[in-house]
Amino acid sequence: MISAFTLNFVLSWYNGRSGWLSWNGLANFGVFENKNYNIWEIPFFLAVGVIGGLTGALFNHLNMKLTQFRKKYVSSKWRRLVECFLVAAMSAFTGFVTLFLVDDCQPVGVNPNITEVNQMWCKKGEYSAVAKLFFQNPEESVKALFHSPVNSFRPWTLLIFSVEYYLLTLWTFGLSVPAGVFIPALLTGAAWGRLFGIGVGRVFPSIVRYIFSCIDPGKYALAGAAAQLGGLVRMTISLTAIIMEATKAGDITFGLPIMLVLMVTKWVGDMFNEGLYDIHIDIQEVPILGWHPPKVSRNILAE
Repeated sequence: MISAFTLNFVLSWYNGRSGWLSWNGLANFGVFENKNYNIWEIPFFLAVGVIGGLTGALFNHLNMKLTQFRKKYVSSKWRRLVECFLVAAMSAFTGFVTLFLVDDCQPVGVNPNITEVNQMWCKKGEYSAVAKLFFQNPEESVKALFHSPVNSFRPWTLLIFSVEYYLLTLWTFGLSVPAGVFIPALLTGAAWGRLFGIGVGRVFPSIVRYIFSCIDPGKYALAGAAAQLGGLVRMTISLTAIIMEATKAGDITFGLPIMLVLMVTKWVGDMFNEGLYDIHIDIQEVPILGWHPPKVSRNILAE
C-alpha cells in the first residue's frame, strides 16, 4: 500500500497534476471500452492459451541452452560487452530491414489511436504500420495492437514482427544489462494474438457473421499478450490481476477469458519445462526451496 501510494504521488508530479492519486501505474496499455465477447469465443481463447504454452516452453528451452552457452563461452566482461553491442546492432538492423522490405502503409486519419505519424518511406498522407511496431517504445506498440481498428495491420506484418521480436527477446534476455521480459513478451504475444484474431475472422467467416458483424482482433491481442507472458513465467492469478490493472479491461469483463488463457498456458507449458525464472534460478544454483520435492526424494520421510 505504501509503495502504491508513493508511486501515485510521484506520477502526479510527473504528469503535471500534483496531488492527484488516481493514476493507473507505470504500465498503462489503454482502456478496453465497449468491447465484449461471446461464449462461442471461449474455444478460441483456449487455443490462444495452447499456443502461448507451446511458444513459452520453446522460449524457455532455447533460452536455457543460450544461458548455458553464455556461462561457458561468454564469461569475460569484454565478451559480454561485445555481445550487448551485437544484439543492439542486430535489433536496429532487423527493424530497418523489415521496414524496407515489408510494405504496409496505412492512410492517416483512419486509426484514431495514432498520435504520432511515422511516415518513413510511405507516401504523403500515409504512415508505416511497421514503424508503429518497431520505432516507438514497446508500451505504445502494445497499445496500438490492443486498440487499433480491424485493418490497421496486415497479417504478414504481424507474422514477421512477432517472429523477429520473439527471437530478439530470446537473445536479449540474459544479457549483461538490466533488462526484463515482461513488456517484450506482452508485445510479442499481442502481435501473434492479433494475427490469430484476424485468422479467426477469415477461417470462420460464416460463424463470425452469425455472431458478430465484425470480429475485433484487439481482444485476441490481449489474450495473446497474456498467453505469451504466462507461457514464460507460468503465473496465473497474479498475472491476471496485473493485466487487468494495466488495461482496465472492461473492469472484470475479460477476467474470465484471461484467467482461462493463463491456466491453459500453464498446463501446456508445465508439460515440457519450468518457468523462465525457475530455470534461471537452477542455472545460477540459487538455494531456494521449491513447492514440491524432486522425484528422487519425493518418497523419503524425515524422522
